[in-house]
Amino acid sequence: MIEPGDATPPPDWRAVTLLVPVLAYQAMRKIGTIYDSDTWWHLASGRLILEQKAIPRVDSFSWTAAGEAWQPNGWLSDAFLAVLERLGGLPWVALLRPTFMVLIGIVVFVLGRRSGAGPWSALAAASFAVFFAEPFVVERPQLFSFVLLPVVVMTTRSALRGSNRALIGTFGITALWANLHGVFVVGVGVVGLLALGYALDRRTLLTPVMVAGGAAVAGFASPLLWRGYTNALYVPSVSVTINEWRSLDLGDSSDWLFLVVPALGILGMVVSRRWGSWEVLLPIIALTVATALAIRNAPLAAVIAAPEIAIGLSSLRVDRLRAWAAPRTVPIVVGVWIAGVVVAMQSTNGFGDLGRPEAGQFPVVAAEEIPAGCRLLNEYADGGYLIATRWPEVHVSQDGRNDLYGSERIERQRALLEGDSLVELEAFGIDCVLAETSRPLANALQASDRWSLLAMDQAGSLFVASP
Repeated sequence: MIEPGDATPPPDWRAVTLLVPVLAYQAMRKIGTIYDSDTWWHLASGRLILEQKAIPRVDSFSWTAAGEAWQPNGWLSDAFLAVLERLGGLPWVALLRPTFMVLIGIVVFVLGRRSGAGPWSALAAASFAVFFAEPFVVERPQLFSFVLLPVVVMTTRSALRGSNRALIGTFGITALWANLHGVFVVGVGVVGLLALGYALDRRTLLTPVMVAGGAAVAGFASPLLWRGYTNALYVPSVSVTINEWRSLDLGDSSDWLFLVVPALGILGMVVSRRWGSWEVLLPIIALTVATALAIRNAPLAAVIAAPEIAIGLSSLRVDRLRAWAAPRTVPIVVGVWIAGVVVAMQSTNGFGDLGRPEAGQFPVVAAEEIPAGCRLLNEYADGGYLIATRWPEVHVSQDGRNDLYGSERIERQRALLEGDSLVELEAFGIDCVLAETSRPLANALQASDRWSLLAMDQAGSLFVASP
């Protein structure tokens, strides 16, 4: 059985040379417009942090929760987005996607090699993990979690084996992660599972307790303090209606795809005979369960399972394939590079739209026409964009900050948009509505003498009430 390793093997430069065009090809697929609705409010939060030189403690973006306690659980990531915008505008913000596609592939490749996989197997598994994570790679704090999780796994394994430098690194990375993204709690949990597995495998207790306990304490090194942990439990409870937070539907065949990588990781453990190592098995099982509870955890499961896929591939006997490929390595590498250049040239159209809002995704035209100071009812997916482009003139009714609004407010606004009662709008003092044109409420407003259609585009129609 291959044991979890902590020594970096000598690099195979042919595999590394091939890794570059493979990851570049995957990165080019992510160049283009900004299409994620949460990116915008994260960016607005970062601007506010830079302007005030302080982390917000209450909400100032909405009128439905104005003045209520709120602070971003990824404040450092938000500030980083805002710095990028100051330096290079929205195109620099949009370049985060392809950049992190490459970073994710590199750290997963290195983790696979440090775990004992061969270079070519590590390359294949890293490419597969990046491809699987691609839909979740957007300009948001979660990008840092996808990169930091495999790094923490590497430092934790070294720390458990006696490296003081790795121990300090684990604590430092966890503390940094606590300021970058609320999912640092998953990292703390993985450190704990690695430590528990190591304790069970080696029948030792002192070092695992020190590593796990230190990582848990390091998680308090953020302005949120203990709320970083409690928020991790609260957010899922108020986000069940949001697609990325939904649990797996095993009756839907497409949802089974989210379990492919963890399943292949466990199969790789069986092939490599690492299935008996609790240190390896526990994190994969935990993140597989986490993916079943919320599909947004699928990339985290992928980066943990990918090294085991790589080790499983390395354990297979493919002598004939190796014999065929060995004398042809240089032509294969050159061919992949040529293919990468061709693909890159075909993807240059994405640079023309770099940093622009996705056409039809956001109400670009209608947003400009919203009267300053009106009490607006808007779609959930539009809130972030409106904050980034019209605040402080316009305050939204909702956006992607589920930890602020709670499920009751979000459901109430969903009911307003899906209904046709204008009396309820008046009860809340709403005098502007930006809704999808197909909504029953939009039809009711169109038929009302008191409401006027002020602007309309692909993403929605703007109605304003007469005095």
